Amino acid sequence: AVNLDDCHDVVIQGNLIENVASGVYAHKSTRIQVVGNLCFDVQGPLPRGHLVQFDKVTGPGNLIMGNVAGNRLGRSNPEDMINLFQSVGTADSPIRVEHNHLSGAPDTGSQDKSRSGSGIMLGDGGGQYQLAAHITLINPGQVGIGVAGGGDIAVRRNTILGERSNVANVGLYTWNQYADAPSGPVVVADNRVQWINADGRSNPYWNGDGFTSVTQQNNTFGDATLTRDQLPAAIHS
Repeated sequence: AVNLDDCHDVVIQGNLIENVASGVYAHKSTRIQVVGNLCFDVQGPLPRGHLVQFDKVTGPGNLIMGNVAGNRLGRSNPEDMINLFQSVGTADSPIRVEHNHLSGAPDTGSQDKSRSGSGIMLGDGGGQYQLAAHITLINPGQVGIGVAGGGDIAVRRNTILGERSNVANVGLYTWNQYADAPSGPVVVADNRVQWINADGRSNPYWNGDGFTSVTQQNNTFGDATLTRDQLPAAIHS
């Protein structure tokens, strides 16, 4: 829907986006803000299929906030709903992914979605100074939130619910998959996660190592009191 290349100081706000390859794709850009948009049924395919992807977005003032996105079975072909690829904020102004509501289908959850797609993927290909906070994720894909590399990344105060499906994997993970890229500290704090994988087992969190440090604080992993009834769907059948 919106394609940015080598842009700066762009605000994308208050749009209804439906049935497109991706909602917003920003490449080699600075100070990009995606705020208060509705995005439903992205079509992909890879390398598209996102509500928002930041690809080598750098510097201060980058923001993905207050967006609502959902993908229905048979009407969409999503990958990561939000993806930060090789993107670097600053110590004083990290890339902020906050107060978004991301969901799969209201009736079938993440069934038959991509086996590599997630709700939010941080540190993809590396990256630094990224924050994901106050986000609600309901059956967004095979993973809720992943930290795949990079450093100086924080995952705070998110609510992640994953019901059993044929692609469900893990609610939240920290695993540096890019040994050749710089890695740094990761903080995972005050998150509430309930996730059932494809085998029917509880799998709310996994640490695959590879970071200089991963600090966990005040998380509730495997919270059986968290149900879909408590979390309104982003999209209806």
